[in-house]
Amino acid sequence: MGIDVELIRGDFKNDVFNCAVCKQLLENPVEIFSCEHTFCKACLPDGINSCPECRTQFCPDHDVRPPCLFMKKTLAEIKLMCG
Repeated sequence: MGIDVELIRGDFKNDVFNCAVCKQLLENPVEIFSCEHTFCKACLPDGINSCPECRTQFCPDHDVRPPCLFMKKTLAEIKLMCG
């Protein structure tokens, strides 16, 4: 359940920062270690053990982690309109 991309202010339009499940800007992102795909935490349901994007198998207890520092800093710099 990401952030509506229509709320982005300025020229920032990069699909790399969109969740592959909800197609919105990543909100509380998590990364699957084995394939490095990133999703909103809420879009990666409990009990799932294969990546929604590429179907790579993973262990939810060990392979799901916060995204890299670069992604966190870039997401933090995106300006959003108040709704």
